[in-house]
Amino acid sequence: PLFMVNVVGVSATSAGVSIIPLSLGLVFGAILSGQLVSKFGHYRRLMLSGGVIMALGVYLLSSMSADIPYWQVTLYMVVCGLGIGPSLPLYTLAIQNAVDVRKIGQATSASQFFRQVGGVVVAAIMGTVLATTLATSFAGANLPGGASGSAERLGSTGGADITQTIQNEFDREYQAVAQAVRQGDAQALSTTLAQSPLPQEARAGIEQGARQVMGNAQATQGFLNRLETTFDEQAAQVSAQVSGATKQAFADAITKIYFYTLFIVIIAWVATLFIPELTLRQSNAGPEAVAAD
Repeated sequence: PLFMVNVVGVSATSAGVSIIPLSLGLVFGAILSGQLVSKFGHYRRLMLSGGVIMALGVYLLSSMSADIPYWQVTLYMVVCGLGIGPSLPLYTLAIQNAVDVRKIGQATSASQFFRQVGGVVVAAIMGTVLATTLATSFAGANLPGGASGSAERLGSTGGADITQTIQNEFDREYQAVAQAVRQGDAQALSTTLAQSPLPQEARAGIEQGARQVMGNAQATQGFLNRLETTFDEQAAQVSAQVSGATKQAFADAITKIYFYTLFIVIIAWVATLFIPELTLRQSNAGPEAVAAD
């Protein structure tokens, strides 16, 4: 969803809907793997196959660019879901099949506990990676004039309308400059322009032109009309560059997380090779009941 909102540019609702294909793929993979195990009695092969599909899905997600279309991200999530699906029931099945029937409850709860621990730890680590990468990307954003220093602040709005945020900022700057020009306050004009996001050349030109029209009401109004157009054009330019930089920053950060996740998936796949595939238990009866029979 974070990628969908900040890179693809969809609404929060559409980003939530985009998770549905992942869930459908996950459910389908889980049901299909369960049916195949019931029929053939082999679960490790399906676990390994699911790991390969999941690794493929994660790799595809790690290769996403800032201009990727919505449908392509959805397709990648379906692949991921098909790979994750078998891991949900089959690893639990392998654990339950390997322990004494009297300890199935303990073994199942322990597996769920360690799954939760792993998820929390990795989420914290990947969150740090995300924050660090975003900070680095915003700090290196190549934006015009004074806007370059505020890229991180403008981009930190996440899914908010960055274009409108920038336009509002330029509108406030224009109103402050216009007020100083109408009042003929050269000192206030200099102070306001010093804090403006406009390039240095533009600020110098505005100050020079404003000083020439101060005191002439007709000339001042014409100057302010031209100045408003200049601010609007600059706002549009900065908006386009900040929006592009924000999308690229989020794309780099999120795909880097998937890239690191790929190595975790590979490690898990290798570990799965060492899981002994035991004959599936045909009864829930304890050893005493089996001996009595």
